[in-house]
Amino acid sequence: MALNSLANSDPNLAAFFRLFCEHWQAGTGLAAHNPKAMERDRCWTEVTFSDAMNWANFPNTDPSTIKSWQTGARWPRAARKDAIIKVFFRVAKGEQLDDTTARRREELEQAWKDGSATRGRDVATRGENDEVDGPKRWLPAGRPIATPGLASVRLEEPQPGNEPGSGWFVKARLRFDIAEYEREDGTPIFISVQDSLLTVSTSGYQVATQSVIGQIGGHPNFRPETDNDSVGVVGPAPNGCLEGDPAGGETIARIVPIAEAGSDEAVTVSIHAFRRSFVVSLTRIPQDCVGFDEKQAVLNLLIELGRDRDAQRRVLLARDRMRRTKVE
Repeated sequence: MALNSLANSDPNLAAFFRLFCEHWQAGTGLAAHNPKAMERDRCWTEVTFSDAMNWANFPNTDPSTIKSWQTGARWPRAARKDAIIKVFFRVAKGEQLDDTTARRREELEQAWKDGSATRGRDVATRGENDEVDGPKRWLPAGRPIATPGLASVRLEEPQPGNEPGSGWFVKARLRFDIAEYEREDGTPIFISVQDSLLTVSTSGYQVATQSVIGQIGGHPNFRPETDNDSVGVVGPAPNGCLEGDPAGGETIARIVPIAEAGSDEAVTVSIHAFRRSFVVSLTRIPQDCVGFDEKQAVLNLLIELGRDRDAQRRVLLARDRMRRTKVE
């Protein structure tokens, strides 16, 4: 039986699901629960296993949950693992396990422990109930916002840390360039930004202290700000204005869960700029700048109309958002 991405994500996780499927197909313990079903089916079914789970003091186990253990879609919590082992290795009152059965029981128990240790970093971080919520993934939440030719941001799927409580590491592809537009008479005009503000905002999480790129240790392309979740973007600026990817593939922030988190789990990366940060010139290299009135007119028309602003009245240049959600 093919296993899905949860089982395939680590050998320790796969080991438990593999043993579960082996005992399922072999009908391990079925004869002790229902001799007629064993004679008829020769293996467990969702119905007979649900009945057996009821005997093991875990009533009303949904068939879809049992199916998820066969396919490796959900990791059983400790209480359900105990019931599963009781079902497979039922011992009649007054009897004891033989050595072979005891060894197989211990093998399944150990596989669950090893898999739980592997999953521990995420379970400890989020305190999730995967039995209720199902497996989750970070997925795009709506279309990214960009200013054509000038600025864009595309989030990558956040990756979990290696230690319990380390949360998620956020990466994004940032891009700045010189935008070219046309005046009414058809002549080109160029817009660029000298600096901007990169902000990481979250729902269900908080940005770990001093974890945003450039806040500790220094970075040539980022300037620390007073806010914990923001940094100024100041490079690369080969001609005095931003061009290229400031982060260059590095992690831009680490986010950790908050105890009072609700059901929404999301991370947003935004780029804003003050109006004074824009340069409007007649050449790609910003040295022949237009007059003040024309600059204001260009910005009003091409940049600011319909754009959100932050609390300091910075104009939104680019934004992308991902939400951690249940995967059906």
